[in-house]
Amino acid sequence: MDSVLGSEPSTPGDARSAAPLACRFDGLIRPVPSDTPMAILGIESTAHTASVGIVSESAEVLAITSDMYRPPRGGIHPREAANHHVEFLPGLVERALDAAHLGPKDLEAIAFAQGPGLGPCLRAGATVARTLSLAWDLPLVPVNHCVAHVEIARVLSGLDDPL
Repeated sequence: MDSVLGSEPSTPGDARSAAPLACRFDGLIRPVPSDTPMAILGIESTAHTASVGIVSESAEVLAITSDMYRPPRGGIHPREAANHHVEFLPGLVERALDAAHLGPKDLEAIAFAQGPGLGPCLRAGATVARTLSLAWDLPLVPVNHCVAHVEIARVLSGLDDPL
């Protein structure tokens, strides 16, 4: 793939499942036939680590790529971490798509961490997510980072309410 924003032929991966998704984000995603596999690309940028993951409709992780900002000394510097995210997120998106054997046309939505987190880092991830959403004509799904942790526990445990 030449560029994250470039167009390429659709190359669906074998790992995608046709199992139904329990919730398609309450109508935020355009309706798709139930036999159409779905994958969502998610961007996490709440603090020092920029990550991109691709998850199938059956909650299978198809790809995850990360790069951590490491300051030369001291703790996290929010602006420098955000600059790191702006520099590395496009490459992480490309690596995740390559690892999942998918292209933009295989995605159903772009999700991103809306908060809580460090403001400059959140803005960096949101900007990349919005750019991809516009370039690829995909719905944009904001995700609360804390709620995402609870939802992961719910999906992995099979419990209705893991709390």
